[in-house]
Amino acid sequence: MIQLIPRARQKTTKWSGGETSELFIDPPQASLAAQDFLFRISTASVACGASEFTLFPQKQRILLLLEGDITLTFREGESIRLKPMQSAAFSGAWHTQSRGTGRNLNLILSPSAKGSVKVIKLRPGKVWRFSPQTRFTGLYFPFGSAHVTAGDSGYSIQKRDFLLISNPAEGMIFDVDTLCEQYLIMTGVELDDQ
Repeated sequence: MIQLIPRARQKTTKWSGGETSELFIDPPQASLAAQDFLFRISTASVACGASEFTLFPQKQRILLLLEGDITLTFREGESIRLKPMQSAAFSGAWHTQSRGTGRNLNLILSPSAKGSVKVIKLRPGKVWRFSPQTRFTGLYFPFGSAHVTAGDSGYSIQKRDFLLISNPAEGMIFDVDTLCEQYLIMTGVELDDQ
């Protein structure tokens, strides 16, 4: 199954440091407030110079900085400075403070989910081809438009749109092409069968 989730359909809410847009949550009836999801993919802006992240006691987080300059400080004073296209993985139970401003992509995972975030540099005139290797594969285009083809189906992707591939058929091939040099953010999630 392939779902295109345009920027206009992404649920955007305020948080203490800025705004967050939900790209996808599983299961669909789960909510951020109840923290009853298996995984959630979102973007967030960090508009103020210092903020504290929401706690997710039973979850793991992967944060990828899309733009800006942010330093994360964790519970025991350990700090990591992120520049664009750099990521950090940490426990959602940790008290995490952020300094700086920017925009990031977040993947939050329950104990029954495993996930990854990858950065792919796209170049005009060069098609990038891949075969999904996880149950859920997400493609996010933070800075520009692209075209994604799978068999006879084509998808025109605009800036900040999200394309989700769920339970892909074995050997399914996707082609991605763009008119300008840009980054594609790919998320991959596997769930433990219960």
